[in-house]
Amino acid sequence: MNITILAVTKREYGVCIAGVDENLNWVRPVKKRTLRLNDIKLGDNEYISNSCVYDILLRKDAPNGYQTENYLIDEKQPIKYLRKLDDVERDKLFSAKSENSLLTSNTNTNILNLLKEKNESLILLGPVTIDSVSLSKDEDVHVRVDFSVGPIKIKNQHLKGLPCTDLKFLSFAKNILDQENTSYLRLSGEDIKNILRVDNIFIVIGLTAEPFQGDYWPMIIGVHTIPDYQQNVEFNGLCAIEKVNNSVQSAKTNKEELDPNLIEEYYKIKKELSSLTKREEELKGEIKSFMGANNLDHYDNEKISLFYRKSERISYPKDKVEEFVPAEILEKIKLIKEVAYLLTTIKK
Repeated sequence: MNITILAVTKREYGVCIAGVDENLNWVRPVKKRTLRLNDIKLGDNEYISNSCVYDILLRKDAPNGYQTENYLIDEKQPIKYLRKLDDVERDKLFSAKSENSLLTSNTNTNILNLLKEKNESLILLGPVTIDSVSLSKDEDVHVRVDFSVGPIKIKNQHLKGLPCTDLKFLSFAKNILDQENTSYLRLSGEDIKNILRVDNIFIVIGLTAEPFQGDYWPMIIGVHTIPDYQQNVEFNGLCAIEKVNNSVQSAKTNKEELDPNLIEEYYKIKKELSSLTKREEELKGEIKSFMGANNLDHYDNEKISLFYRKSERISYPKDKVEEFVPAEILEKIKLIKEVAYLLTTIKK
C-alpha cells in the first residue's frame, strides 16, 4: 500500500507514524509493540519523513481505543521509499484532506468530542491561525501551540493549547532555544511565519493511544507549511535511547579502553567550540543591543535572517513549588528519568 506520511512523532520510549493512502484514508502503521526509532530507519541516516510516499505492506487492521486507523506492518517486506511530494502536491493534498468545516459548522463542538463522535483519532486542520507557540527545554524539548480554526480556538480538556510532538517541529524548537541560549521562548504566529518563511500552516491532531487521567488527549503530531520549511530532524537526539545490556555498558565504561585518537579529536573540537560559543554570545549581545536601541525587529541579507523579539519568561522556582504545592499533587506529577552526563574540563 502506498502511504503518504503526514506524522512522524515522538512518544514515550518510541515513535509513531501516520499518513493517508491513495484514497486519502487515514492509516497508522503499527506493530504489536511501540514503534522504535530503528523501525522507521530505512538506511544510513535515512528515516521515514513527512510528505514522502512509501510502499508499506500492511497485514490487517489493529484498532486500539479511538485509534481505529491502526494497521499492523507486515515485516516480511521492507518499507520502500518512493518519492517526496512537491509544494504544489502538498498544498493540494492538505486542502483536500482538511476538515476545518467540521469545526466551523458547529462551534459548540471541541476537537476531542468531534474525534470521539467520529470514532477516529486523526484529523488534519488548515490553514490554521497560530496565536502563539511556547518553546521550552529541560532534559527534553517541549512545545505547546495555541491556534485557531476560524473563530474557534483549539484547546484540550484543561483549556490549554495542544502539546506538539512532531519530531521536525521539535527539532526547530531545539534549534531556536539553543541559538538564543534560553530554556523558554514564546513566539507569536507572525514570528513563526517569518522565521519559517511560510504562508500557510496545516496541523495534524492525534489522540493518545491510551487514556490518561480517565480520558484520551489531543496532541499535535504533524506541523505542515506551504512552502515546506527547512529543518534537519534530530531523530536520535530527541528520541529516547533504548537501554543497552549492562555487561556491554560496563565494559565500555572502562577509561583504558577509550580510543586516544577519539579523545584527542574531542578535545580539539571542544576547545574550539568553547571559544566560538563565547564569541557568539558577545556578538549576539552587540546585535541585540543595536537592534533594540534602533527599534529594528528584522534584518535580512543573502546569508542570514535576524529577528529581534522580547518575551515574558514565566518560571516556577523549585523551592516555591515544593513549599506551596501539596505533597499528593507533587507525587502525582513527579517524573523520574535516568540521565547520562558527560562533564568536560579543558585543562589547557
